[in-house]
Amino acid sequence: MQIINWQQFGLKKNPYDTLPLVEGGDLPIEKAFVGREKEKEFLNALFESENRLCLTICGDVGVGKTSLANFHKFIWKYNKPKLLFFFRREI
Repeated sequence: MQIINWQQFGLKKNPYDTLPLVEGGDLPIEKAFVGREKEKEFLNALFESENRLCLTICGDVGVGKTSLANFHKFIWKYNKPKLLFFFRREI
């Protein structure tokens, strides 16, 4: 099996990598999920409600479940008054 040098194609790393987006990563997490306003508004409404809830994110491997959670963790960590996540490390 040959190892591919992604830099030869103008890429920093493997574009098929399924590691989640994290704060301080290659892509600024605050710029992730462009064009997903409806979904972001829905999740913000859930988080802002006074109801106690538990949210489960389901999906296939590599579709962005953890990145979505890390994105909202970032938003609530810096922009909202209510703590929703445990911030000692990434999800």
